[in-house]
Amino acid sequence: MAEGEENYELCGSWNEWQRKVHFMNRLGRYRYLELELEPGVYEFVFYKDGLNPFLPEHLKERVPDGFGGENGLVYVP
Repeated sequence: MAEGEENYELCGSWNEWQRKVHFMNRLGRYRYLELELEPGVYEFVFYKDGLNPFLPEHLKERVPDGFGGENGLVYVP
């Protein structure tokens, strides 16, 4: 990662919310991450530079996180 570049990570229910495991890769102006998950429903959040969790504004599938915030949902067929 280039110095001064923003660092994005993803954590969720598939790995018991462990941090510093799944970092986003850069492709042009976009970021991506490939995971192999078993079929099911998973909750997740993103972190930018290790700070507070966030979800993209356009994300429609959300559930309360139990702490006053929200988690995103992803369905894996």
